[in-house]
Amino acid sequence: MIKRIEILFITIIITGVLFISGCGRVAVPEYSSSDVMLEAFDEYCMTYNISNAEVRLVDGTGETLWDACYGESEGDSLFAVASITKMFTAAVIFNLDKESLLSLDDCIDSYLPDGIVDGIAVIDGIDYSHEITVRELLSHTSGIADYFSENSDEYISIRSESYYKNDVLYDFDLALDMTRQLEAHFEPGEDDQAYYSDFNYQLLGKIIETVTGQSLEYNYDKYIISPAGLDDTFLFEPGMDWGDILPIDMPCGTTTRPLMESGERSAGGLISTVDDLSRFIQSYMNGELFDISYFEEIYDFASLGAGRPDYGLGLMRYDDNYELYGHTGSFGSELFYCPDLDIYIICSANNCSNAKNMNLIKYLLDCYAR
Repeated sequence: MIKRIEILFITIIITGVLFISGCGRVAVPEYSSSDVMLEAFDEYCMTYNISNAEVRLVDGTGETLWDACYGESEGDSLFAVASITKMFTAAVIFNLDKESLLSLDDCIDSYLPDGIVDGIAVIDGIDYSHEITVRELLSHTSGIADYFSENSDEYISIRSESYYKNDVLYDFDLALDMTRQLEAHFEPGEDDQAYYSDFNYQLLGKIIETVTGQSLEYNYDKYIISPAGLDDTFLFEPGMDWGDILPIDMPCGTTTRPLMESGERSAGGLISTVDDLSRFIQSYMNGELFDISYFEEIYDFASLGAGRPDYGLGLMRYDDNYELYGHTGSFGSELFYCPDLDIYIICSANNCSNAKNMNLIKYLLDCYAR
């Protein structure tokens, strides 16, 4: 059952008045959208055997409209945000571009140690790796294959191993080697094609550390965590204990993934809370974490393929019933802004099922919009 619920002022009362000639009026029974939303959330968690979850809706002023928790989840519960980390990484890159420590349109081998780029984007024996720009990493238009989801002759993908079998210990060097075993999907920047690859953001993390001479954790704190006032957000490092971080409902069972999490780093290695992500998405969308002029470039979207969101510079866009801007995380986290309703949506389901979670979110928005 739901452990805690806060509903501040989202309750929408739909009342109707039926005028019958000469006989006064009859009031239609009140309808509360919050009740329907709560029922849907509760049923969703039970149907899909979700252990811990929270969904929060926040309006454009920062006021919480609706907040439902399930299992052990609370607003300050720690969880692995997975690829929502990419929004943090992109925001750091925008700051470094503004400070002239890098340029989005420079080739990435300008900012990486010799040899790293070799062989990461090969098609039919031709190596296009040295043509890749920082912008193409941000937008997933580099063509680089995805070690996280693709199998090669030598390696099983990180997803296949970790989701269905055991925790996986890997680092940047192993991810690099796995990527080199895979053929690229297209030439960098070709025909505005996009292909989602975690290695794009692993490389961005290396670029951040190289051009600043500081650790990735230092840069997250300098440009994002401290300015946004995030109290419980940190990079999961090798050797850390899972501790109070919520477990994940994976195909192999409810478990933890400290080894895999420590390997994801700039592609998906952050730990946070619903409270912190609420502050982060508001600061991000209000242009408080980087120069607001970058939004024109962020919103240059390319399609990731049928049934998938569009991708800009570190930002996803869903455009079904509502336009949603933000990011998903593969462990079942969703973070979006809906400009149609001026609402932020923060979801921590810890269930490795973004598609199902997005359907729930869209239903909750439908209820709110009634």
